[in-house]
Amino acid sequence: MGSGTAALSDVRHTEPEALGNLAAVLKLCAAGKLRCSEKTRRPSAATIRTVAEALVAGDFYPEEAVAAFAWPLLLQAGGLARLEGPRLTLTPKGRKAMGNPGTR
Repeated sequence: MGSGTAALSDVRHTEPEALGNLAAVLKLCAAGKLRCSEKTRRPSAATIRTVAEALVAGDFYPEEAVAAFAWPLLLQAGGLARLEGPRLTLTPKGRKAMGNPGTR
């Protein structure tokens, strides 16, 4: 930046894709495809790959699955899913969110 030229960056408008990603991850959860560690509650490597494939516009960085790692944690933190053994399952709040037209 010392040369007087601004660094180029991509602008990514994430609000619309977030609704699509929420719907996709809720669907994966309802289908029983999300697994997390019972001890740490972090998603398994297979779950991260599954979520990454379902994201509307892919992950933020091609080489690092930031969003794919975060979505299962967000479902848990938001009370939309809970661990039953190693599998994430939808809570009543999560099932209700699936029925919301904004998440379809």
